[in-house]
Amino acid sequence: DTVTYRLRASDNNKLTGPGVGETPEYVIRFPSSHEIDQMAQQRQEQTVEQLESMSEQARQIRETIENVQREIIKNEEVTWQDQAELRDAVQQQQAMQQELEDQLKTLEAVKDRMQQNGMLSPETLEKLEQVRTLMSALNSPELERLSRDMQAAIDDVDEEMIREAIDRLTEEQEFFQENLDRTIELLKRVQQEQMLDAVTARLRDLASHQDRIADEV
Repeated sequence: DTVTYRLRASDNNKLTGPGVGETPEYVIRFPSSHEIDQMAQQRQEQTVEQLESMSEQARQIRETIENVQREIIKNEEVTWQDQAELRDAVQQQQAMQQELEDQLKTLEAVKDRMQQNGMLSPETLEKLEQVRTLMSALNSPELERLSRDMQAAIDDVDEEMIREAIDRLTEEQEFFQENLDRTIELLKRVQQEQMLDAVTARLRDLASHQDRIADEV
Protein backbone atom coordinates (compact mmCIF):
# COMPACT_ATOMS: atom_id res chain seq x y z
CA ASP A 1 0.00 0.00 0.00
CA THR A 2 1.12 3.55 -0.69
CA VAL A 3 0.07 7.00 0.50
CA THR A 4 0.74 10.07 -1.65
CA TYR A 5 0.75 13.52 -0.09
CA ARG A 6 1.97 17.09 -0.45
CA LEU A 7 1.87 20.13 1.84
CA ARG A 8 0.36 23.47 0.83
CA ALA A 9 0.49 26.73 2.80
CA SER A 10 -0.78 30.24 2.14
CA ASP A 11 -0.17 33.60 3.81
CA ASN A 12 -2.55 36.47 4.65
CA ASN A 13 -1.50 38.89 1.93
CA LYS A 14 -4.60 41.06 1.38
CA LEU A 15 -3.02 43.44 -1.11
CA THR A 16 -2.13 41.18 -4.01
CA GLY A 17 -3.75 38.02 -2.76
CA PRO A 18 -2.43 35.25 -0.61
CA GLY A 19 0.86 33.68 -1.58
CA VAL A 20 0.73 29.93 -1.88
CA GLY A 21 3.63 27.55 -1.40
CA GLU A 22 3.54 23.86 -2.13
CA THR A 23 5.96 21.03 -1.51
CA PRO A 24 6.78 18.35 -4.05
CA GLU A 25 4.66 15.22 -3.93
CA TYR A 26 5.85 12.57 -1.50
CA VAL A 27 4.98 8.88 -1.45
CA ILE A 28 4.99 6.68 1.64
CA ARG A 29 5.06 2.95 0.96
CA PHE A 30 3.91 0.46 3.59
CA PRO A 31 5.36 -3.04 3.33
CA SER A 32 2.96 -5.89 2.63
CA SER A 33 2.34 -8.73 5.06
CA HIS A 34 4.41 -10.98 2.79
CA GLU A 35 7.36 -8.57 2.89
CA ILE A 36 7.13 -8.30 6.68
CA ASP A 37 7.08 -12.09 6.92
CA GLN A 38 10.10 -12.42 4.61
CA MET A 39 12.01 -9.87 6.67
CA ALA A 40 11.14 -11.68 9.90
CA GLN A 41 12.21 -15.04 8.49
CA GLN A 42 15.51 -13.59 7.30
CA ARG A 43 16.24 -11.95 10.66
CA GLN A 44 15.44 -15.12 12.56
CA GLU A 45 17.57 -17.24 10.25
CA GLN A 46 20.44 -14.87 10.96
CA THR A 47 19.75 -15.17 14.69
CA VAL A 48 19.82 -18.97 14.49
CA GLU A 49 23.10 -18.88 12.58
CA GLN A 50 24.61 -16.52 15.16
CA LEU A 51 23.43 -18.69 18.06
CA GLU A 52 24.80 -21.85 16.43
CA SER A 53 28.13 -20.08 15.97
CA MET A 54 28.03 -19.04 19.63
CA SER A 55 27.25 -22.61 20.67
CA GLU A 56 30.39 -23.85 18.92
CA GLN A 57 32.40 -21.00 20.43
CA ALA A 58 31.04 -21.81 23.90
CA ARG A 59 32.17 -25.43 23.50
CA GLN A 60 35.65 -24.27 22.53
CA ILE A 61 35.82 -21.91 25.51
CA ARG A 62 34.78 -24.69 27.85
CA GLU A 63 37.33 -27.09 26.35
CA THR A 64 40.05 -24.46 26.76
CA ILE A 65 39.23 -23.95 30.43
CA GLU A 66 39.04 -27.69 31.09
CA ASN A 67 42.39 -28.23 29.36
CA VAL A 68 43.95 -25.51 31.49
CA GLN A 69 42.43 -27.13 34.57
CA ARG A 70 44.07 -30.45 33.68
CA GLU A 71 47.42 -28.75 33.10
CA ILE A 72 47.22 -27.03 36.49
CA ILE A 73 46.50 -30.35 38.22
CA LYS A 74 49.31 -32.04 36.29
CA ASN A 75 51.94 -29.34 36.92
CA GLU A 76 50.66 -28.35 40.37
CA GLU A 77 51.01 -24.70 39.43
CA VAL A 78 49.42 -21.99 37.30
CA THR A 79 51.83 -21.03 34.53
CA TRP A 80 51.93 -17.79 32.54
CA GLN A 81 50.54 -19.72 29.56
CA ASP A 82 47.64 -20.96 31.68
CA GLN A 83 46.83 -17.40 32.71
CA ALA A 84 46.97 -16.15 29.12
CA GLU A 85 44.61 -18.88 27.88
CA LEU A 86 42.18 -18.26 30.74
CA ARG A 87 42.20 -14.50 30.16
CA ASP A 88 41.46 -15.00 26.46
CA ALA A 89 38.64 -17.46 27.25
CA VAL A 90 37.03 -15.02 29.70
CA GLN A 91 37.21 -12.17 27.17
CA GLN A 92 35.56 -14.36 24.52
CA GLN A 93 32.79 -15.29 26.98
CA GLN A 94 32.13 -11.64 27.79
CA ALA A 95 32.02 -10.68 24.10
CA MET A 96 29.63 -13.56 23.42
CA GLN A 97 27.25 -12.37 26.13
CA GLN A 98 27.19 -8.90 24.58
CA GLU A 99 26.33 -10.46 21.22
CA LEU A 100 23.52 -12.40 22.91
CA GLU A 101 22.07 -9.16 24.19
CA ASP A 102 22.13 -7.72 20.66
CA GLN A 103 20.41 -10.81 19.25
CA LEU A 104 17.73 -10.59 21.93
CA LYS A 105 16.95 -7.01 20.90
CA THR A 106 16.67 -8.10 17.26
CA LEU A 107 14.29 -10.91 18.20
CA GLU A 108 12.14 -8.53 20.25
CA ALA A 109 11.88 -6.09 17.34
CA VAL A 110 10.84 -8.84 14.91
CA LYS A 111 8.25 -10.20 17.34
CA ASP A 112 6.74 -6.75 17.95
CA ARG A 113 6.53 -6.01 14.22
CA MET A 114 4.79 -9.28 13.42
CA GLN A 115 2.47 -9.01 16.41
CA GLN A 116 1.39 -5.51 15.38
CA ASN A 117 0.48 -6.84 11.95
CA GLY A 118 -1.52 -9.77 13.35
CA MET A 119 0.88 -12.33 11.91
CA LEU A 120 1.44 -14.44 15.03
CA SER A 121 -0.87 -17.05 16.43
CA PRO A 122 -1.19 -17.20 20.24
CA GLU A 123 0.76 -20.48 20.22
CA THR A 124 3.66 -19.04 18.22
CA LEU A 125 3.69 -15.91 20.37
CA GLU A 126 3.91 -18.06 23.49
CA LYS A 127 6.89 -19.96 22.08
CA LEU A 128 8.61 -16.69 21.15
CA GLU A 129 8.16 -15.59 24.75
CA GLN A 130 9.83 -18.84 25.83
CA VAL A 131 12.74 -18.12 23.46
CA ARG A 132 13.05 -14.63 24.90
CA THR A 133 13.07 -16.02 28.45
CA LEU A 134 15.77 -18.57 27.58
CA MET A 135 17.93 -15.96 25.87
CA SER A 136 17.56 -13.60 28.83
CA ALA A 137 18.64 -16.41 31.16
CA LEU A 138 21.79 -16.94 29.07
CA ASN A 139 22.97 -13.48 30.11
CA SER A 140 22.95 -14.59 33.73
CA PRO A 141 24.43 -12.29 36.40
CA GLU A 142 26.12 -15.35 37.90
CA LEU A 143 28.09 -16.10 34.74
CA GLU A 144 29.07 -12.46 34.46
CA ARG A 145 30.17 -12.39 38.09
CA LEU A 146 32.23 -15.59 37.70
CA SER A 147 33.92 -14.13 34.62
CA ARG A 148 34.89 -11.06 36.64
CA ASP A 149 36.13 -13.25 39.51
CA MET A 150 38.28 -15.21 37.10
CA GLN A 151 39.70 -12.02 35.60
CA ALA A 152 40.49 -10.66 39.08
CA ALA A 153 42.18 -13.93 40.12
CA ILE A 154 44.34 -13.88 36.98
CA ASP A 155 45.28 -10.24 37.49
CA ASP A 156 46.25 -10.94 41.12
CA VAL A 157 48.06 -14.17 40.13
CA ASP A 158 46.14 -15.89 42.94
CA GLU A 159 46.48 -19.60 42.17
CA GLU A 160 43.94 -20.73 44.75
CA MET A 161 41.34 -18.25 43.49
CA ILE A 162 42.05 -19.30 39.90
CA ARG A 163 41.41 -22.97 40.75
CA GLU A 164 38.15 -22.11 42.54
CA ALA A 165 37.03 -19.82 39.71
CA ILE A 166 37.71 -22.55 37.13
CA ASP A 167 35.55 -25.05 39.03
CA ARG A 168 32.63 -22.66 39.33
CA LEU A 169 32.96 -21.29 35.80
CA THR A 170 32.99 -24.70 34.11
CA GLU A 171 29.83 -25.68 36.01
CA GLU A 172 28.05 -22.47 34.99
CA GLN A 173 29.22 -22.85 31.40
CA GLU A 174 27.69 -26.32 31.22
CA PHE A 175 24.35 -24.79 32.20
CA PHE A 176 24.93 -22.00 29.65
CA GLN A 177 25.60 -24.53 26.87
CA GLU A 178 22.48 -26.54 27.64
CA ASN A 179 20.28 -23.44 27.64
CA LEU A 180 21.84 -22.16 24.43
CA ASP A 181 21.18 -25.42 22.59
CA ARG A 182 17.58 -25.48 23.90
CA THR A 183 17.12 -21.91 22.67
CA ILE A 184 18.33 -22.80 19.18
CA GLU A 185 16.02 -25.82 18.90
CA LEU A 186 13.01 -23.85 20.15
CA LEU A 187 13.72 -20.97 17.79
CA LYS A 188 13.88 -23.38 14.85
CA ARG A 189 10.44 -24.74 15.80
CA VAL A 190 9.12 -21.19 16.08
CA GLN A 191 10.36 -20.46 12.55
CA GLN A 192 8.38 -23.41 11.20
CA GLU A 193 5.23 -22.27 13.01
CA GLN A 194 5.69 -18.70 11.78
CA MET A 195 5.77 -19.93 8.20
CA LEU A 196 2.40 -21.60 8.77
CA ASP A 197 1.06 -18.46 10.50
CA ALA A 198 2.19 -16.33 7.57
CA VAL A 199 0.42 -18.58 5.04
CA THR A 200 -2.74 -18.45 7.16
CA ALA A 201 -2.55 -14.65 7.35
CA ARG A 202 -2.11 -14.33 3.56
CA LEU A 203 -5.09 -16.62 2.93
CA ARG A 204 -7.15 -14.54 5.35
CA ASP A 205 -6.15 -11.32 3.56
CA LEU A 206 -6.96 -12.87 0.19
CA ALA A 207 -10.40 -13.96 1.38
CA SER A 208 -11.07 -10.47 2.76
CA HIS A 209 -9.99 -8.91 -0.51
CA GLN A 210 -12.28 -11.20 -2.49
CA ASP A 211 -15.17 -10.33 -0.18
CA ARG A 212 -14.63 -6.62 -0.82
CA ILE A 213 -14.61 -7.21 -4.57
CA ALA A 214 -17.81 -9.21 -4.31
CA ASP A 215 -19.46 -6.40 -2.34
CA GLU A 216 -18.49 -3.85 -4.98
CA VAL A 217 -19.90 -5.87 -7.86
